[in-house]
Formats: sequence, C-alpha cells, structure tokens
Amino acid sequence: MQNVEADVRIGHSVGEFFLPYLSSTTQRLWVMSPWISEEFMDLLLSKKLAGVDVRVMTTNDFNPEQKKALSKLIESQVRILKPENKTVKFLGLGLLIAGIALAPLTVGVTLIVSFIGLVMFLIGKEKTEVYWISKLGENNLKVYVSSMYHINHAKIYIADSVAILGSANFTGAGTKRNFESMISVKSDELVAEICKQMDELPHLLNLKEASYDSIAESIRRTESNRRYHYWNE
Repeated sequence: MQNVEADVRIGHSVGEFFLPYLSSTTQRLWVMSPWISEEFMDLLLSKKLAGVDVRVMTTNDFNPEQKKALSKLIESQVRILKPENKTVKFLGLGLLIAGIALAPLTVGVTLIVSFIGLVMFLIGKEKTEVYWISKLGENNLKVYVSSMYHINHAKIYIADSVAILGSANFTGAGTKRNFESMISVKSDELVAEICKQMDELPHLLNLKEASYDSIAESIRRTESNRRYHYWNE
C-alpha cells in the first residue's frame, strides 16, 4: 500500500480534530455512527445541496436526539393511488346536499338520495398515500435495526480522501464532551477499500434496515407523547 498521512487525537473535544475535514469536503462525505445529533444535520444537507456524495449509516436506537436528527433527514411525499373523478365527486356532493335539504319533506327518499350521494362523493375523491424519503437521496440514508445482541457500533467518517476512525459518535457528546480517540488517515487507496467494505457490510453481516415510514411513525409517536405529557402536567 502507498505511504499514508496519519494523525491521532485522544481526549476531549475530538470534534475540533476531525469536524474540519467534514466541513471542507467537496466530493464525498460518508458518516457511519450508531448515534447522530441534530446539530450536525444542516452540515450534511448543505453538502448534499452542493453536490457532495453524502451518505449516513446509523441505527434505529431511537433516543430523543436520534429522532430529532433523523427527522431532519427525511421528508414526506404524497403518492396518488386513485385519481380524482370530478364528475362523480361533484354529482355525489350535489345529491348529498339535495338529500339533506329535502329531508323534512320525504325522509325515506331523501335518506336514500343522501346515501347514494355520499357513496358517489367518496368514489370520486382522489385517494392518496403518504410515504417518506431521504433528503440525502435514494439509498443514501441507511438506518440499521439494532438490538442488544446485534449492534452496529462502528464510527467511520469519510471526507474525500481522508478516513477518520475511532470512538466518537456524530453527536455533541462524542465530539465535545466525552473522552474519545480518533485517527485520521489520508490515502486514496485506503479510503477506497474502506468505502468498499462499508458498502458490503449489510450483506456480510445480514443487517436489516428500518424503513423511512417506520422511522417517521416512531418520531410521530414521540411528538404525540410529548404533547400529551405537556398538556397533562
């Protein structure tokens, strides 16, 4: 293997050591970290908008900070399952209104008219489905299902031709407060090999991915519980 440039940092605030690499990247920014924090998501999204190949590999260990971070990386989309039929919809609406308006005069007949109108209105309505996608692009956000006996615990950061590996998560605690160790290695050859292995990990380790829909549902439940506890305190 070619000669490599390496540097090491051990201690607190290791983010000062490796975050500048991530901020200055122009081609590739890959992050593998079991936990991520909301404070760094704007960096990822801005790099994506700048045309950088941004990928995030994390876990579904959904603590509150993890959910806040993931909520910034996914967005809802609407899929049309059945297009609207305006003729049937508005004819049904007209029958429904007519049935209600004439109800005092002929209850039995108007009830049938109203029922037919309601059915036609529902048939004519557009039917849609909400689903979720990654703001980083298709397949660029991988959220692996984690359990007590099957944990993805690796922390790897790829910034162009620099690989940074060690113990620090992509979180405020990992980059600022905790005592961590990190090493940076500059080598096109080594980075290419690490990226190759990162791509192969899901198949080699049989890692299961959490769907974006399940992530959004978990975030929604957290928000609902938070509002419930707020109003009932």
